[in-house]
Amino acid sequence: MNEFITLERPSLELNQYLLGEISPSIRAIPVRSMNVNRANEKVTFQLVDVKDIRRPHFLKILAQVFRFDLLTLTLMPGVLTASLMAGQIQNWNYVAMALLSFFFLHGAIFCRNDYVDHMTGVDRLNEKGGSRVIQNGWLRAITVKRLYHVMLLMTMSLAIPVVLAQPEFLRLKVLPLPIYLMGFYFTWLTLAYVGVRRVISMVVDDEAGIRTLPVRIGFDRAQQLIVGLFILAAITICIYFGISVFRFHNILFALPIVGYIIFLCVRTLSVTSPLSSYLYSLPHKIIQLHFYSGLYMFLMSIL
Repeated sequence: MNEFITLERPSLELNQYLLGEISPSIRAIPVRSMNVNRANEKVTFQLVDVKDIRRPHFLKILAQVFRFDLLTLTLMPGVLTASLMAGQIQNWNYVAMALLSFFFLHGAIFCRNDYVDHMTGVDRLNEKGGSRVIQNGWLRAITVKRLYHVMLLMTMSLAIPVVLAQPEFLRLKVLPLPIYLMGFYFTWLTLAYVGVRRVISMVVDDEAGIRTLPVRIGFDRAQQLIVGLFILAAITICIYFGISVFRFHNILFALPIVGYIIFLCVRTLSVTSPLSSYLYSLPHKIIQLHFYSGLYMFLMSIL
């Protein structure tokens, strides 16, 4: 089977096709979307037999939809917090449960992002957006939505017992200052990553009528905002190393990280368009910085 069908709102069938609920043996793959996220949205689907779809192993599909390549965004801060507070931890089972809850939360967030961006049309317009498991016909949108609910349930089932058993960790005053600084450092990098992704898709977002921050403030200001986040990360990591062992000269340990951040700032400021090839590579560079700087901080904390 290799047929095409075009549906237009307010047809009730359109959502069924987008969700993949037309038939267990047929996959409706969106090949053209017009007026997305509007009352007169029109989508053309290619109807393909499921058995004719070439897809990788199911575990590889799960790794892609859960975005395992981005796990550092959620797990690294938790691992570093555990290493910095190792002397105060009495039950490591709770630590393992907390880290596992972060893992499932990570999966839930990206499953939801894939589902929402598919339904609103962002990933249907942006060929490089999301994990592409829905757009490639590997999984139905309704399946990804159900995975989100399962991951969220797993997150809560692991996190709630930890919170009930260790309620004192909800009181921010019990955490040492280096942990706050580490948290802010990773927050700035994560916001920079999200900001770059939004700048890359700002043309598509504008076409879809999605008023993200880069769409509202424009490319130049969004570019400056990302550089500002990099600068905040550099300042924070300097303070972290300067006070974490209470010797100011230890700020020198931050120089490799700061040097790379300065490089990213200079290259980012040289970009003149959201379609720049460098901009497309920047999210991966931020993830590398996030992981390797976190690994560096972890090694410094145990040496």
